[in-house]
Amino acid sequence: MSLYRNSTGSIFGIDVFRGLAIFLMVITHTQRTYLFGGPRPDGQSLGAQALAFFRMIEPFTPAAFLLLVGVGLYLSYQKTQDYSKWLRRMIVKALLLYATGIFIFMATNGFQYPDAIFAPNILSAIALAIIVTSLCIRRSLYLYLSSVMVILVTAWATGHDAISALSGGPGVAFPLIGFSLIGARLSMTFSSPAKDSRIWFTALFAVGLVAFFVPGPWITMVTSDYHFYPTGRDLYHQINGWNLGLSAQPVEMKYWNHTLIGAVRLLAPLTIGLYFSWIFSERLKGLAPLRGLALIGRHALGCYVLHLGLLALCIATGLAPATGNVAWIYIIALMVINYGYARFREA
Repeated sequence: MSLYRNSTGSIFGIDVFRGLAIFLMVITHTQRTYLFGGPRPDGQSLGAQALAFFRMIEPFTPAAFLLLVGVGLYLSYQKTQDYSKWLRRMIVKALLLYATGIFIFMATNGFQYPDAIFAPNILSAIALAIIVTSLCIRRSLYLYLSSVMVILVTAWATGHDAISALSGGPGVAFPLIGFSLIGARLSMTFSSPAKDSRIWFTALFAVGLVAFFVPGPWITMVTSDYHFYPTGRDLYHQINGWNLGLSAQPVEMKYWNHTLIGAVRLLAPLTIGLYFSWIFSERLKGLAPLRGLALIGRHALGCYVLHLGLLALCIATGLAPATGNVAWIYIIALMVINYGYARFREA
């Protein structure tokens, strides 16, 4: 089966899937901004209930985005003539992402070790996924071995007190790196005969489907110990509180991570979404409403960083949405801003 590419070299259906992932991440992160100060009194409002629904499917959202990171990396690798130069570019991009993740974390939480270094937010997980997948992308065997490593680390880290990047914190890297590796491997089948590609997608879908019948929770909760000063939570107020000789108050922050069985279950919806966005790419082009989503998808990483930075700014300036209905206004505004950014980049 041939690749359905547009003039930019991307696949329209994959762009739509990526744009949808951005939309879901905007909802997820806006919801966290809305709940930043604790439970809200308008929990029964229509807007709050809608946010609660998307909270239930939150484990799917980062997994889908990391899967598409792997897809994007392989499609980018296919176009390069010099692997060494391409690899250096990917590593520089990843390091900039990691640094941005640390900056955003400190803007909202101050310096909290080890999370600020090892798992500041999802940008750090994306950065690590870019580095690992880029190093492995030339050989299927490397992707297999790395995927096995991710499985073993996830199995060990689940339920254990490990460093943040392994099992906890807001930017836990395992098993998200595994989804990126799987995305890269599945992308190799895009230019293979249809039978070969269907075998891979069917096998992973079957594994995910079987996992639904295996008992076990979807997620596990991990606690991080933070210390906040009365002056505020961000780094500036943290330094100010320290200079004033104030006492920092210990606060337990709870974060979730995928369990191994929960991550395996996600293979079913993820492989279906990726497969159909690929094979129906040409048909999707005829749907005008999807063109804006595809445009955002073509510039997904920039849109991701942009909306995270804007939400961190809202928290730092005290402009976080106070109600569920206002949170949806933020979501719409962020998607419009993402669209404008994508149009600018496209131009």
